[in-house]
Amino acid sequence: MNTDKRAWDKKRKELFPVHEIKYNKHSGEPIKIIGYTHDEKDIWNVHGGGIMKYANKPRYVVMDYIGCPDKNDKRIYVGDIVKVRHTYDYPTMEGYEREWTEVIGEVAFNNGMYDVKRVDSDGSEVWQGITAMECLTDMLSEWEIIGNIFENPELLEELE
Repeated sequence: MNTDKRAWDKKRKELFPVHEIKYNKHSGEPIKIIGYTHDEKDIWNVHGGGIMKYANKPRYVVMDYIGCPDKNDKRIYVGDIVKVRHTYDYPTMEGYEREWTEVIGEVAFNNGMYDVKRVDSDGSEVWQGITAMECLTDMLSEWEIIGNIFENPELLEELE
């Protein structure tokens, strides 16, 4: 079984694609997460397993694929840090002007949709109102993955 998820292993500090998740039929909690990666030695590495706790907390963080790729055709997942070039059209005397802005933030799920979240200088969360549907259109924005919150947290810290 292949899923549209990936997972971060807190103990091994590894990110891997999830191929199988088994859930407890009563609680709905994941009881086994398995992923495979192919390395340069032409070996398939098995990640995950049945050990679901690390330091008495969940060992794995499972992230969903949001349904569209970035401008480099890489899959965008929750937890990715993206740079979004966003357009705003505003009326002028001659018609409409288009203005570009760039936003860097974390892809997260908010109010029933995927969105880009950044932290303002005062520590408050700012949701950009940029939805994943925009990356399916060629007129609103360009998304580019520049890292993820587990391997590159410094990318977000620089913005605070």
